[in-house]
Amino acid sequence: HETLVLEFCLTLLHSGVRRGALAGRSPELLAHVDPAVPLLVRALRSRHAGCVSLALRTLAHVVPLPLPNLAAAAPKAGKALTALLQKVPNVRHPIAQDCFRLLAALLRDCPAYQPTTAQLRFLLRWAFEDLGEAGAQPTAFALLRALLGRRVVVPEVYDVMDRVQQIMVRSQAAPVRTCCGVALLQFLLDFPLGPQRLKQHVAFLLANLEYEYESGRLQVLDMLAQVVGKFPLEVLQAQSDVLLMPLVVRLVNDSSPKARAAAGEVLRALLGRLEAPQLDRAVSYCRAWLE
Repeated sequence: HETLVLEFCLTLLHSGVRRGALAGRSPELLAHVDPAVPLLVRALRSRHAGCVSLALRTLAHVVPLPLPNLAAAAPKAGKALTALLQKVPNVRHPIAQDCFRLLAALLRDCPAYQPTTAQLRFLLRWAFEDLGEAGAQPTAFALLRALLGRRVVVPEVYDVMDRVQQIMVRSQAAPVRTCCGVALLQFLLDFPLGPQRLKQHVAFLLANLEYEYESGRLQVLDMLAQVVGKFPLEVLQAQSDVLLMPLVVRLVNDSSPKARAAAGEVLRALLGRLEAPQLDRAVSYCRAWLE
């Protein structure tokens, strides 16, 4: 009976927060919710899957709120989440998906949550192993973006992003390609990358301008358009010589009218951001090609 009572209470609380009962964030209402935070974390250790799932979903809704108890509860919640993920069979399991949602909320909205390096490395190795699986994608990509927002610098991040860029090109599902592109752009713009690492990612994009399927080439061109438009000027100028020739080849030789048009737009944007020395060099290249 204790489990039934707990599940009933969690159902009521989850129903209230999900329907926007806390939208106004009145101090009086938050004062009533705050004592429930440690109880929700304790419910994560329940042996009843229904209670665990409800606690995970409710916590994901309350983490963005200014609740004093969250600071003390966040580390305990992090340990409980790691323990839960170690028990579920795969990332598509409903409990795993609920864990991902709560982890993303903690990383994004709770500065008190500071996961250990071991927790982060486990999460990166386990959570993104099947990133190409359709059932895992929406929550997995939200979690990945939250991790990138924290600038978590461990080797596994770079391994995950290598897989992300491959999926971005090869996936036949447009929403998946878009999610990968958003994550990769965030990584390239905001993450600490050395010159060699950045060079590798740019080289990957340029090499896949020749990908056999139009959808993949168009996604790469869209990513290059974002890179050209948003990279710091000094970084873009350093990459301009590398970018120019492959884009010209696409403009001339691609069998797809859409890809040729996209390559032309990227070239126009690139030339529009270059300064006189780089433009002069581009003109000299064009003269050499024409001759």
